[in-house]
Amino acid sequence: MNTSFRVLIGIFILAISSIAFAQSGYVYSEYFEDCAISSRSIFVCSDKSVVVLGNLDYNYGPHTQYLSITKLDPSGNLLWRQLMGGTGLFLTITGVDIDENDAVTFITTVLASDQYIKLWSIDSSGNFTLLSEEPYIQNYRRISFNKAMRIPNNEIVAVGKTYTSLQGLSACFYRFSATGDTLATAYYPLDASSPHQEQGAEAYDLALMDNGNILITCQLNIGTATILEVDPMGNIINRIDVPGYFLNNMSSLAVANNPYNSGYLIVGPFGFFPDTAIKAYLLQNNELAYAFGIDPGIVKWPHTTLVHEDGVFVCGTYSSNDASLVNLSGNGDLNWTWQQDGENNSNLQDEGIGNASTALLAMDSEGCVYWAWGNGRTQLITKLLPNGQVPVVDEVQIPPATIISAYPNPMKDEIKIKIKQDNSLPIQGNSIEIFNIKGQLIRSLELTKGETVWDGKDNGGKPSPKGIYLLRGSSATRHLRKIVKTR
Repeated sequence: MNTSFRVLIGIFILAISSIAFAQSGYVYSEYFEDCAISSRSIFVCSDKSVVVLGNLDYNYGPHTQYLSITKLDPSGNLLWRQLMGGTGLFLTITGVDIDENDAVTFITTVLASDQYIKLWSIDSSGNFTLLSEEPYIQNYRRISFNKAMRIPNNEIVAVGKTYTSLQGLSACFYRFSATGDTLATAYYPLDASSPHQEQGAEAYDLALMDNGNILITCQLNIGTATILEVDPMGNIINRIDVPGYFLNNMSSLAVANNPYNSGYLIVGPFGFFPDTAIKAYLLQNNELAYAFGIDPGIVKWPHTTLVHEDGVFVCGTYSSNDASLVNLSGNGDLNWTWQQDGENNSNLQDEGIGNASTALLAMDSEGCVYWAWGNGRTQLITKLLPNGQVPVVDEVQIPPATIISAYPNPMKDEIKIKIKQDNSLPIQGNSIEIFNIKGQLIRSLELTKGETVWDGKDNGGKPSPKGIYLLRGSSATRHLRKIVKTR
């Protein structure tokens, strides 16, 4: 059905001289020949292995969809994958949490027959346990949860959207007991004055407030982002509409508790396409204030926000096929960014295969960042070190033919590159290639008398983010040198 492979970050390597970092990161990639993959939730285990929940979507003959749960070991190798589903089903999966034994709790719903909300657990070896099943509330069907979390008393709250034959699409709130019994439900339809009623309302994210209430980000008026404070029964206590045009296409409205100056950080895309930009707002004492914005050239549509003492992390997509992760200070200053290129998904629609790319984010106790992204037929799972990089192999020479020198290294604005030719060997090439640490070619430079200058930009003239890069002479020289860009 599929072919799996590890993406090796030390490209062009036949011999290893040194490793840049003591810790190890990775980029895991898996290609599925005949279906599309999407990612829905991610959790880090106690031993630094990672579990990713998502969907596999087929459409050859009868529509078939599986829930996919993937586990990688601490080095990024596939340990196991478990599937759930079958023909004629439209399934959703939403992670809740991971316990001290590395068992992951999650919720499933079915958008067809068998209208039950089911609570599951999967242990560290991949064994399923059905904890509970609750029938849908009468007249409501096609429930789809976007986010879920554990709250005090071991209860669970989940938010998303639901369709009822009576009211159309509504944002929804569910609260469950520790054993999966439904304790409270609430539904929030579109405002009567909202245009494009057929699009319906939707809840995107949630956060637990200090007073025990729940903060929900949603859309209740097309083009407007709304923040709801609800009590444990789902009753609305406060409502705040965020200023500016909210673009809900391919995106969510993320919310997280803010440790820097209390309150809550709300992050979402605002503006009219294609001039969309991410804006962050700080909510304190029911007052909303603009916090900072993010360059739309880095990321446009956020999916997950994680606020940590090491900074604010926002992951999402910067085009229909590509994803970004950015780390910012508490004031919104950019610390680093990491981007992953995805495949062109236009052919999936022609084949009738669904694809909903969602970038996911988690962090371990050492500050390493894990993120997952299902794009087209490829699932990508990345572990980044706290500095936003993965380890690379340092300078490698196979065999010695030329010596590439680069100064200053680390570089800020530019770096001078020289090739010293061994007089006993013929001239070998007249160009330098620059790769990021994912092995992607970002810049080609012509040499003049064995020298050139890199201005820190890619082939398109866009400034490259700070981080580690690899210099390679023309293919004939077969020589690599690591450089570090600091800004």
